[in-house]
Formats: sequence, C-alpha cells, structure tokens
Amino acid sequence: MDVRIVRPLDAEGVLADHDCERAVQLAYSAKSGHVKILQIMASFPTEQDAKSTATRLLQGRRTDRAFTWKTSYIHGYYGRVLPVWSKSYLIVTVVSTDKTGKPDAMKFLAYLMSDRLRYFGQRDRIA
Repeated sequence: MDVRIVRPLDAEGVLADHDCERAVQLAYSAKSGHVKILQIMASFPTEQDAKSTATRLLQGRRTDRAFTWKTSYIHGYYGRVLPVWSKSYLIVTVVSTDKTGKPDAMKFLAYLMSDRLRYFGQRDRIA
C-alpha cells in the first residue's frame, strides 16, 4: 500500500491503520453557498476493514479530527460528521452551514448519503 496517497487526508492514521487503498475528497455547495458538504470516500481490501474503520471513527467520537479536510471550504462548522460503510467502502460526510442554510442542511445530508449508499451498494454487484 502506498500510504502517501492517503496521508494528506488521514490526519490521525485511521485510514492507514485499516489498510486503506485509496481515498478521495469531494466538495459540494448548495443554497447559494450557505450549505457546504465535504465527502470523503475510501476503499479498503475487505468489507471488514471498512466496517472497522467506521466503527473506530464512531467510537472515538473524533471524526472531525481524524481527517484533514479543506478548512478554507468549511465555514461555521456545523458539527455533523457521519461515517458509514457499504461493502469495502467508507463514506464520511461533513456538513457545514451558516444560519441561513441550517434549516436545509440535514435534508441535503440525507439525500446525498442515500445516493452514495445506493451507488456503493450496487457498485460491485454481479449482473
């Protein structure tokens, strides 16, 4: 495994500890920039590796410190960080909003997570 791939993102080594193969960070903006969402998606050799990583992130309750995300992108950190796994993939979603976007932030989170979980749930299915 080439740890250099995940090092800039993996602030505490959580991904590397569980043999992360690769990770990507995506940024979304909605409501004219009042709601911002970062999504970190990582692949692992096995489903157990992805599940163990999600469990460790949830148990530590330090998900917001486990990753180095684009701090210039996140404003007024809302405190919503959601790690989940599907098959051998980990998906961590970070929601940031100001007062204007706060009423809609959880709706955007729910739709985005539903879409991602559906995609990764079907991704490696045999036709």
